[in-house]
Amino acid sequence: MPSLQISKYLWIILIIVCPYSNIAKISAQQATTMRIQASAVFDGTNVMVRWVPDNFDTWMYANQNGYRLMRTTIKLDGTGLSMYEMEQSRIMIGPEVIKPIPESEWEPLTLNSDLAGVIAGSIYSDSLDVWDPANTNMSSVANTAKSRDNRFYFSLFAADQSIELAVAAGLGYIDLGVQTKSQYIYTVELLNPPSNITVENGLAIVETIATNLPIPQNLKGEPGDQTAMLSWDRDVNSTYTSYSIERTDDKDWQPVNAAPFLSLSSITEGIQPHSFLDSLPENGKEYKYRVRGRTSFGILGPPSEEVTITGRPNPLGLNPEINLVENVGTGQIKLDWVFPVDLNSQITQFEVKRSQSIDGEFIPLGTVGTSIRTFIDPNPTPANYYMVIARDINGNDLPSLPVLGQPNDISPPAIPIGLAGSCDINGVVTLHWLPNTEQDLAGYRLYLSDNNRGESTFLQITANPVTDTLLKHNVTLQNLTEDLYFSIRAVDQRGNQSNLATAITVKRADIIGPSAAVIKKVFERRAAVELEIIPSSSSDVIKYHIQKRPETSPTWMTMDVFLAADLPHRYIDSIYYIKKVNRRQWYHYRILAEDEAGNMGSCKPLRARPNDGGIRDSITGFSAALSVVGTVGNPNSVILSWDYEDDIDLVGFQIYRGIDTSQMRSYKAISLSQLMSVDMPGGQFTHYYFEDTDTKIRNAKIPVQTFYAAPVDIVGTSPVPVQPQLINTAIKAQLNAPVKLKYSVMGVFADGALTPLTYPITVEVPQF
Repeated sequence: MPSLQISKYLWIILIIVCPYSNIAKISAQQATTMRIQASAVFDGTNVMVRWVPDNFDTWMYANQNGYRLMRTTIKLDGTGLSMYEMEQSRIMIGPEVIKPIPESEWEPLTLNSDLAGVIAGSIYSDSLDVWDPANTNMSSVANTAKSRDNRFYFSLFAADQSIELAVAAGLGYIDLGVQTKSQYIYTVELLNPPSNITVENGLAIVETIATNLPIPQNLKGEPGDQTAMLSWDRDVNSTYTSYSIERTDDKDWQPVNAAPFLSLSSITEGIQPHSFLDSLPENGKEYKYRVRGRTSFGILGPPSEEVTITGRPNPLGLNPEINLVENVGTGQIKLDWVFPVDLNSQITQFEVKRSQSIDGEFIPLGTVGTSIRTFIDPNPTPANYYMVIARDINGNDLPSLPVLGQPNDISPPAIPIGLAGSCDINGVVTLHWLPNTEQDLAGYRLYLSDNNRGESTFLQITANPVTDTLLKHNVTLQNLTEDLYFSIRAVDQRGNQSNLATAITVKRADIIGPSAAVIKKVFERRAAVELEIIPSSSSDVIKYHIQKRPETSPTWMTMDVFLAADLPHRYIDSIYYIKKVNRRQWYHYRILAEDEAGNMGSCKPLRARPNDGGIRDSITGFSAALSVVGTVGNPNSVILSWDYEDDIDLVGFQIYRGIDTSQMRSYKAISLSQLMSVDMPGGQFTHYYFEDTDTKIRNAKIPVQTFYAAPVDIVGTSPVPVQPQLINTAIKAQLNAPVKLKYSVMGVFADGALTPLTYPITVEVPQF
């Protein structure tokens, strides 16, 4: 069950009178939503279901009209049910109408529990003051509303303490018909809700697997004069709504709180522990305590660990008072204190303790009798805090206030060593040093100067002695003085000061970048970009970063880093442009000057790229020859072939041709897709082919002669006649001399660039 806000419960039984039927009518008229919250728990055998209405009006209406409890099985004996099986398992459990038992049946219950009377009185009060809106004031309205709330919350709280009382109040049910290793949904429905009201029924899911309730933690007890103050940690999961505090004197455990214990702490107190004050029957006797939590189902959880408390009388109301601390003898300290002589019989001794700091551990130095009021410390330390404690006959300690005592001391502490420091970009100087070893050391004083020309130039920057060995001090960075000087001295608790330590130098953090280098000129070479550089004029530059980025990218890449002394006057960027594709886009160049503090100064970026003047690399391997096979119908075609490096911008080639002694002219423009090609080994070059079939230049018919072979005599045999055989061999006529065709090739690129023309090659092409 959701935990109720306990602060709303006031442990007062109010008698409030008014026919609750009137309240039911009011709720039906005024409320717009009736909401029920439900929860369920498995106790190892049965399932206990609890529910609470959301407000007073819903509670009063339900007390008159009642509830109905439905159960749906989700899982049975570890096996999940289908949707159909779950629908079939839905049944009503308990009475058809669940509501508070009649008033006459509450009397036997009140004999065993006062809480039963609280519930019955809240439900069946004879009357309840109802105000007349036309004749009332805000005070009466507020008082009546408070009475309604008290009546409602008292009833719910009482039901939380016992499942039997919750069942009697119509706010709970014990389901005896469940199986273990199963899962159920319980639905609490409000019967006969008004038609104009939205109802949110209660829903609780429970699995019948036994779980252990938490044990209250960290129970502590403080004895008093016939009292015991108990405290224990809060239940952060709100498992328990109240607690039972139990006590024993080695007999039976008995609860000491007649009513359930509630913590009235506010929510803002966070995790403050619960506390409970119990009265002890007598002092000097041991009593044991334990605490058990009670859930909203009235189930008591396991007990906490036990704590033993023995009551004792309160201490005397007077404490010793140290009235004199003085140096005596050689390095000794004497204490005097006052304490009433007439109380000597009520104490057993005085004990003197000493500590080197007021909040440190006080170590016993010795004890004296009840009539003594003085003590001498023969071996005091440089700093001593003394305390005198009177112990009374009941064992209570009565301490004095601490008082400082120091032996005479005029010796200064040693000069601190190991002072070092640094300044960050926010102007925070961090100083640190090694600690001194003097026992009476009070701390350190820090000093600052901007010229280190003598002790008089140092100003103290610590108002009080610093007890740590680290100090942070803010300085301005907008200053022409680059160096700061710090020193330190130690001071003891008697005010003795050491000399100033040797000053250290701390440089202010440099937050201003150096002046930029300058790219004076840019030379765009065929396959490189050359920069002419003028160095930065700043003296603290330690290195230069030469960077560039493609125009299409925001990311700068560093090409080279030079120490300040090694920066070249001219810088050539060429390696990147070995790949021709890298030469085709624009780049931005800049130079970063870096100083000792890591600050950067950048020159204005310049835009550049290699410039080949529109002339790309030459074609290689160019050749031209008559086709061996030729093309069908024209055995005299010319095969051109050449090599060229792969280039993403290459779109094709322009072929030039000349006839005999005529001038070379543009012959054909051929795209890459129209060419035959073969990738060459290595994958960087391609071998291209072009067949020129248009080689018949002359129109004259070329006659063809034929001749026959004569018969052949075979030596040594009879002559054998041989039939003449036709030889189809063309015989050129002089008037049809071959044509000389000259060829050259030039590459064409997408950006309009060209390759140089190849050297022309002449091929004699027969005419036919």
